Amino acid sequence: VQSYPPVFPSVLALLPERGLDQWYWVLSPLVDCVHLLALYVVTFRLTGSVAVAAIASATYAFTPHLISETRSLSGRTFGALLHTLAILLLLKWTLSGTSDPAWAVAAALAGALLFLSSAAMAAAYGFVCVSLSLVFADVRYGLLACAALGLAFVLSGGRMARVIRNYLSS
Repeated sequence: VQSYPPVFPSVLALLPERGLDQWYWVLSPLVDCVHLLALYVVTFRLTGSVAVAAIASATYAFTPHLISETRSLSGRTFGALLHTLAILLLLKWTLSGTSDPAWAVAAALAGALLFLSSAAMAAAYGFVCVSLSLVFADVRYGLLACAALGLAFVLSGGRMARVIRNYLSS
């Protein structure tokens, strides 16, 4: 019985088997490069400074643990990218002052995909959302994480319960 988060293996299943056999080693570094580019773009948009964006990117790129993570094909790198996306969408919804529910829906969907991709990153996401709720005295952060978890249960047809049981019994 499979009890691991299903999104990353499902994404891999969409790729041609022949290409995956030959190019599997490229996937984690490629996802990591997309993550690095996202960090650069967001930092540049927030600060307007190429130097600050470059420093933020270099800090990320030279993290020693990052090198060991991208040496193997696992869902952790993909989960880290989804974590960043989910947090950015959450912050866009809560901090932008817009009442557009599309940002909340996008944040919940990204959070649900995160829950279905990486247990470690899902735990980090829950911790960050609860921490933001406490720091800003705003329950929307925690509520959105709960909504994302509920959506993960719905999208997985209940498989999320097995994933959680697997990690609690380990």
